[in-house]
Amino acid sequence: MITNDKEIKESVSIVDIIKEHVDLTRKGASYQGLCPFHHEKTPSFSVSPNKGIYKCFGCGASGDGVQFLMDHKGMTYPEALEYIAQRAKVNVEYQVGDKDEWMKQHKELKDKQGKLKNLFTKVYTFLWNHTWQHLSLAEYERLTFAG
Repeated sequence: MITNDKEIKESVSIVDIIKEHVDLTRKGASYQGLCPFHHEKTPSFSVSPNKGIYKCFGCGASGDGVQFLMDHKGMTYPEALEYIAQRAKVNVEYQVGDKDEWMKQHKELKDKQGKLKNLFTKVYTFLWNHTWQHLSLAEYERLTFAG
């Protein structure tokens, strides 16, 4: 468990975290941009530096800077905190013995995620090769645009 997570979260502005991944424009007291979590043409993604949160009014995604990194970059909570701490040059403080245990669990989790990703890729490829590939254009259009 990280003991100084509040200090880390407050060490960097949420705008600085998010603007690395999203083009933000200042609108009054907040910032707006295109949501990175869904396709859109009109900005519905809002970042409030005063509150330290973001909110997409299109898809409902919301949270703080740590949550953004977890959702957008696929980081775990400790990884997101370490990422922010590194940018702010703040030391991450763990409870005694926790870092080794966390690293072990993290490696196991990453291994499982890699195996699942590989499995999903194989399933997707199999389904693609055995369904859509053998359809004529007319059959494909009938199935995808029906309804």
